[in-house]
Amino acid sequence: MNDTALSSYVMDASTQIDYQPTYRDKYRRTLTTIKVFSNPVINKNIRDYQRKHNPTKAVRECGDYPIFGKDVSLCDYGGSRLTFTGVSRCNNTLCWDCYHSVRMKKAKIIERALRSITDNQGSKLFFITLTTSRYADPSDVLDIQNKALNSVFGNFKKKLVEVGIRKEGIGTIKALDWTIHPGGKFPFHNHFHCLLSFEDKDDKINDIWVSNYFKDKWTQYINKKGKRYGINAVRVAQDIQRSYSINAAVARYLVKQKGLSLEIAMGGNKNSSQGFSFPEFMILASQHPTDRRLVNIYKTLARVLKGRQIVRIDSVMKEYAGQYDGDQDEVKEPLHKMTFCSNLYEALVSMGSRYHIKNIMFEYWRHNRCSREAQSLISLAAGSLIRRRSVVEWIIYLAGTTYDRRKRSKEVAIC
Repeated sequence: MNDTALSSYVMDASTQIDYQPTYRDKYRRTLTTIKVFSNPVINKNIRDYQRKHNPTKAVRECGDYPIFGKDVSLCDYGGSRLTFTGVSRCNNTLCWDCYHSVRMKKAKIIERALRSITDNQGSKLFFITLTTSRYADPSDVLDIQNKALNSVFGNFKKKLVEVGIRKEGIGTIKALDWTIHPGGKFPFHNHFHCLLSFEDKDDKINDIWVSNYFKDKWTQYINKKGKRYGINAVRVAQDIQRSYSINAAVARYLVKQKGLSLEIAMGGNKNSSQGFSFPEFMILASQHPTDRRLVNIYKTLARVLKGRQIVRIDSVMKEYAGQYDGDQDEVKEPLHKMTFCSNLYEALVSMGSRYHIKNIMFEYWRHNRCSREAQSLISLAAGSLIRRRSVVEWIIYLAGTTYDRRKRSKEVAIC
């Protein structure tokens, strides 16, 4: 930069503006920056962030150990990431590696139940969204909200039975969803997306009455019990809609099934007042690992949601899902697959090379790059199935090679 350009760039101290970027600004910048990186690198950063800050050991060590007696495979199913199969998984909803598969399983059950309900003449289906104000600490608030949810739905079922609705035909699905506002005084805002179904061939229950019941009872309970925790609910914010047809989109919406590529493509277009979804927040936090506020928010969320069911499907809905006799899901075969022995996998994990290998194979399978490194890795994997070594022997064999990332853990593995 020449002197003229430099002088024009440096502003006079009296005219400078002390501008503090918002978290939404930082997120937009993050999206611009990470476009130069491949998805495995982004996923590695998120996984490292999770490994460092998640309080649950099973989540921190998810995918570190192979299943006993099985070889490990790196598979490409065509999504935004490659997947290791034959390794232990925590199946936690907040785990970045398990997030997609756990929610997709729930989505398939919900979709089958809904299609079975719509095929049943005389069934009514309601889509219900219940919400409260934002709050600083979700520890006690979530308990109050769950009690309110159980109370409102429990009393509603009793009223249905009183007017002659068959109890065995009343089914519910309750899904917890949350948004995060890291820059505000009250960073947490969760709400519930629920589905309610019951058989009413004689049209005994009026749709308007259902809407008024849930709006009134929910706001009354929250305003009474949640006052001491600083939360409230307003009637106009609750949404109850009768659904006459259903498709897979509703099921996916219930469990917030979103991939990394979609978050990167669409996240920057969101309004800042909407906050961050969980995938958006993880992308932001992993790119700003020293931000203590983001770390505290993540730890709080992981602690509060530990052991909780994010999506609750009752026995009636599960029975509906089992009755659906439509097209069965086909077992999806990977587009590419590389298999190696479990001891080699453990050695690579201990040497910090797991995501380095993912990155190499992602570039090779998707973009036909890193050919030399990929071919060497393929030969190594094939040889491991023939000549079996112990974990220690593999570590000694690979020490000092490009697969030894222990001294270069902070490097960005880009071919």
